[in-house]
Amino acid sequence: LTQRFLAGGWSLKKLHREILLSATFRQTAHRAVPELAAKIDPTNRYLWRFNPRRLDAEQVRDALLAASGELDLKEGGPSGDASGMRRSIFTMKKRNNQNDIMRSLDAPAGFSSTSERQSTTTPTQALLFVNGEWPLARARKLASRVSSVEEAWQYAIGRPPTAQESEMAATFLQKRAGTTSLAQKPVELEGASQFHEGTPQERLISNGTEKEGDEFTVEAIVELRSNDTAAAVRTVASRWNGGKDSVEAFGWSLGVTGEKSRFKPRNLIMQFVGEDENANIIYEVVPSDLRLELGVKYHVAARVSCGDHTVVFHMQELGRPEAPEQTATVQHNVRARLSSGSAALVIGGLGKRAPASQWDGRIEAVRVVRGGIATLNADPKEWTGPALLTWNSAEPNPHLSWTGADATAGSSDPKKEALADLCHVLLNANEFFYLH
Repeated sequence: LTQRFLAGGWSLKKLHREILLSATFRQTAHRAVPELAAKIDPTNRYLWRFNPRRLDAEQVRDALLAASGELDLKEGGPSGDASGMRRSIFTMKKRNNQNDIMRSLDAPAGFSSTSERQSTTTPTQALLFVNGEWPLARARKLASRVSSVEEAWQYAIGRPPTAQESEMAATFLQKRAGTTSLAQKPVELEGASQFHEGTPQERLISNGTEKEGDEFTVEAIVELRSNDTAAAVRTVASRWNGGKDSVEAFGWSLGVTGEKSRFKPRNLIMQFVGEDENANIIYEVVPSDLRLELGVKYHVAARVSCGDHTVVFHMQELGRPEAPEQTATVQHNVRARLSSGSAALVIGGLGKRAPASQWDGRIEAVRVVRGGIATLNADPKEWTGPALLTWNSAEPNPHLSWTGADATAGSSDPKKEALADLCHVLLNANEFFYLH
């Protein structure tokens, strides 16, 4: 190679072509080990086969997006967040807040020059890819674009499954589809204002595509039957899937704290996931210190402003004319992109089903409005004017649909859910992570 490099006029391009087109380079690791090779060169020093090599962090991220069909191939332009869909080479490098996928797979932090990358194998990597929100979202997206086991294999692994793999996949899908359906019929509730876990009336999900932006008001008429015995938050309304570490998780929720919350029980709070002043992803709890009593009807509202960095809370007990209106103005650190996540507007819970975070009690009306509301009104019949969402339990709304114990935030089809699990398995396979 040295002689050919010199004869080629010191051309690295010619040298690379010579190496890449050689029979040695184009070997595979998927071959039986010859008896002679096992004796003479068990460590493959003389390159009688290809040495398996794990993909770099950027390659793994791009491969996940390519398999799910989400990879944005646009070239140039401003860089994007690594939790988005652009190729890794066009993503923003935040040295003080590195992307979880990149960091776990040994991408350099960027503080100093790196002559050689490490290639570690750690439990943290496995936990992130098995339980992480971003890899799970890619698996669900992959499942949505395939209709068979063969297509899933082609997109994820780049080859059709073997007969044994097809048989194992069919058994897996059959078993998973059987366990995702519920054996017991959910309890029926009377009245559209009732929200309760384990019933068809757990959450109301909006099918609208408009978003409220970073300046909005949410108000509701609510009555809490019970709060969580641990620290979970009973959710009145939200545009949030419960995640805290990706662009897809950007969102907000209005709710009431549980018994063991560090913000004290029954505290009316907002939860935010957005960008701070340094464009880093931030999760923040904004407590009002206004506390609801169980079994009492309230009119609650929160005016959110990322421009002023404040949340103005309002709460008034209904049924007692002499009850005073309570207010609280609280500062927060989220500066932008509160409503740019992937979740829909939801009443009574989060975008992703989480029983401990679902409302237990009555929600008689909810309204979400861009900007502020000149005069808050505890009578939903008087809620007039433009609004992103207006719901009154006494009137049907075609833009909202119930989801409950007989459906989940993802697909309600057990076969689709099982296929998403299979896609998740494939995206965690060694054959996906390694070049052979």
